[in-house]
Amino acid sequence: MRMYTNHSVPGSPLYGLLPGVFTFISILFAILVLIGSTHNKPVLRTTYFLEVNITRVLINTPGGVLDGLFTSVEHALGIHDFYRYGLWGFCEGYNDTVVSCSHPEPGHDTNPIASINSEITTNSVIPMPSVVETNVHRLESLSVFVFACWIVGITLSCAELIAGIVVGCRSRLSACLVGILALVAFLFLLLASVIPQVLYSRLRDAMNEANFIIIDLETRLGKQMFAFVWVSCAASGISLSLWVLDRCLSCHRRRISTKPRD
Repeated sequence: MRMYTNHSVPGSPLYGLLPGVFTFISILFAILVLIGSTHNKPVLRTTYFLEVNITRVLINTPGGVLDGLFTSVEHALGIHDFYRYGLWGFCEGYNDTVVSCSHPEPGHDTNPIASINSEITTNSVIPMPSVVETNVHRLESLSVFVFACWIVGITLSCAELIAGIVVGCRSRLSACLVGILALVAFLFLLLASVIPQVLYSRLRDAMNEANFIIIDLETRLGKQMFAFVWVSCAASGISLSLWVLDRCLSCHRRRISTKPRD
């Protein structure tokens, strides 16, 4: 009886391709989320968490009666037709055309009503109902944390991809390193996905149901942005699963290769 040992047991085919592919996909879509609504460029201008559409503006006339303003007058007041909010700032425009975006700033002011009020050229101010204010404060308190989660998630995913290419599963230690990076990256991206989904959904519902007195608006979530969010998160989760599966397969192959043979 003799012991047969294969010292060059390769990882499974999954190790060589699929985990890295899904990690790259996760990084790509996470970057698109990160730079959405930062510049008036294709893809970026249509990538936003929340869109606020101004449907009608009302002001108090001298007689105390609320009169609807024509679109031209509405624009003269400095109010745009819509505002789209991303991680770094917001874009604004008329009809369906974006005309400008705010200067990108991490943890920017996520108060939609405040950004609209800052552009009104008259003494009129849009009041913010308490239910909207509550949701805005929640979003403001977590905006920097969400931004940080995306940055950390992207950074760890890049480290995971590089480590997977360079060291991969050459040893038990290197395989554990890649697995840990994949796990932590996924957890940060998961947090960065769940928190905006919950907070912006609540803010959308609150704004659509609230009475702003001098303004009528419609609010909706950005389908493209949240598609990018969840594709990035899902790809990271799949990458993690494949790294774990490949590690299990590699261990199984090593056990088989070291079995005694007659």
